Amino acid sequence: MRQSDDETARRLLEILAEEPLPPSRVNIAALVQVGRRRARARRLIGLSGAVVVTVAALAVVPVLADVATRERPAPADEPVAQASAQPDPVEPTSCQPAPLPVPADTLSSQVLGGDPSGRYLVGTATGGNQRTSVLRWDDGRLQVLDIPVTDPAHLAVNSRGDVAGDGYFPKKLGGQARAWTYRDGRFADLPAVSGPPVAVVGINERGDVLGTISGAMPLVRVSPEAKQGSVEATAGPPNASTAHQPNVPAVPNAAEQTKLVQPVVWPGDQPDAVRSLRLPESLMVVNVQAVDDTGTVIGTGRSLAGSPVGASGAIAMRGLIWAPDGSVRELAAPSGHGPDTLARSVRGDWVVGAYQSSAEPTVGARWNLRTGEVRPMALKYMTGVNRAGWAAGYVLDERERQAPAVAFDQRIMVLPIPAKFDRNEGEPITVTISDDGRQIGSVLRTKGRPMSVAFRWTCT
Repeated sequence: MRQSDDETARRLLEILAEEPLPPSRVNIAALVQVGRRRARARRLIGLSGAVVVTVAALAVVPVLADVATRERPAPADEPVAQASAQPDPVEPTSCQPAPLPVPADTLSSQVLGGDPSGRYLVGTATGGNQRTSVLRWDDGRLQVLDIPVTDPAHLAVNSRGDVAGDGYFPKKLGGQARAWTYRDGRFADLPAVSGPPVAVVGINERGDVLGTISGAMPLVRVSPEAKQGSVEATAGPPNASTAHQPNVPAVPNAAEQTKLVQPVVWPGDQPDAVRSLRLPESLMVVNVQAVDDTGTVIGTGRSLAGSPVGASGAIAMRGLIWAPDGSVRELAAPSGHGPDTLARSVRGDWVVGAYQSSAEPTVGARWNLRTGEVRPMALKYMTGVNRAGWAAGYVLDERERQAPAVAFDQRIMVLPIPAKFDRNEGEPITVTISDDGRQIGSVLRTKGRPMSVAFRWTCT
């Protein structure tokens, strides 16, 4: 790969692996404008050419190094990943689009997450008073949740209907960024982590909540010697003293500290025992994206300045997998490609993301964590994967416009969009796909207006 191509690939991977930010204080219309700019950048990413309708010719490459290839038996009190417990569903052949119901005064709405069963979707709506409401749709029926926070940037839901999110408390309650859950009709503030901005990015079927803490703090690290072994997660807030931990180096200066992001997990059965996920030496986490039912977490790391990984001066990107036992491994690119990779979503045996290619700047891909195989996927961008390994994202149509799509094992299904919705400026974006592939949540934008619309497809 030429040096210019190499630099381009890294820049595009950085765009894909943007860190989860603290909850935004801007309104939805402003967020849509930001999304439009980011989506224009995302159009550069992936496979070139027209919309791909079959993927039979795509190579399947075994990638065993750096990826845990043996199945880990789940403890007796933990659910076994659905991917190994159920047969794959039958691929749907058609999908019907429909906007989701929203409160009467809504100007903009969006889907931010969905549960594996397809029953629940979660999102937000902003009204004329610029107040943001947290919404949950139960089989398409609207529920406005009584959540005392504003401007949540992230929401997630599991098959019990438990919701996790972030946002800001109103000024009269202090105005801090907070993480929270909504279970059985009750709001609960997740334990404080002493001030740094916090973001929530996922919740699994056990109720474990995945998030990040940003800002200056000692990081929980794993040395190169311990990297391939089992690493026990550290209990307690990530900014607690780490002097007793031999693998925690001193952070060199305050300027570097402010760029660091620490992933954390609030266990569903003991949310007070917040855990910090250990980081590989010489990497800091750009983001974590998802937590599976077994506790497997995926994300993307970036090299620290002056580290061996980034010694050439270029930023190195590595997809990361945290196993349930706390050990962390890198997601490897297939032979002849890489070394940069990123991870976007996980479900059962499957991870979707992208790798740096010798022929294209980046290639969307799907990894099988059980076998080590990696398969290129003919989607320009992927946001979710289900237990069958089907991925949701988008392709480009014949006019180079984004078209929401689902990638199955051997084909691509482009999802229909009603005529009044726009394909040009940063939308549509598929957000979530159910395990049976029958429910797909999305965000669309009305033509000629800076307005996003919460949307779903019901497929048969």
